Amino acid sequence: MTLEGIDGEFRVKPFRIAQYQVTNAQFNAFLLAEDGYKNEEWWKDIERPSYGKPERQESNCPRETVSWYDAVAFCRWLSVKTGTNVRLPAEWEWQQAATGGDPRRQYPWKGEWDSSRCNNNKSQLGRTMPVGMYPLGATPQGVLDMAGNVWEWCLNTYDQLDTTISTSGDRVLRGDSWLTDPEYSNPWAPLTPRAHRVSNRIRGIAESRFNDFGFRLAQDIES
Repeated sequence: MTLEGIDGEFRVKPFRIAQYQVTNAQFNAFLLAEDGYKNEEWWKDIERPSYGKPERQESNCPRETVSWYDAVAFCRWLSVKTGTNVRLPAEWEWQQAATGGDPRRQYPWKGEWDSSRCNNNKSQLGRTMPVGMYPLGATPQGVLDMAGNVWEWCLNTYDQLDTTISTSGDRVLRGDSWLTDPEYSNPWAPLTPRAHRVSNRIRGIAESRFNDFGFRLAQDIES
């Protein structure tokens, strides 16, 4: 597959991706666990900024006000808890999931832009919504909220597309959010397509925490 504005093609190995964005309830389990957020083991080679309180507290809303470092630490903790390799998706995996593997698809659903299929600025809700509230916005495989609600951190850096876990390099976010106006390109990335297209990508400083930044989980498939 190809990425908009990036030279070269990407071979996407089989992988799993979560149907929903990580929720407050799921992230709170990490925060409250004795071996969770405060355990130095999960923060090796990355920074641990001071805790950021989410704007929305409902248990089934996507966890927002979360940094890339927070997301990586959560994945490390959950990997040990489950005995599997849980991680953030690389952006080429994220795009593969968002298109259902169809490179002609511009949105997670088939056809043109439809504001009713996701939580965006035109929804006039002014907030995140519980995950899975927009079933008509699902991908062919049933993955939800890949447009709108919260931007999703990806594993790789923005410029070099490096998936190494470190403190170097700004990271990629995909999917747009409840704050994004679908009528305009993102001002942070003026060369990208119109907002909410699955090819849209922005740069995020790894320690950034905003009320429309969240994440979802991915996993390798054992050969």
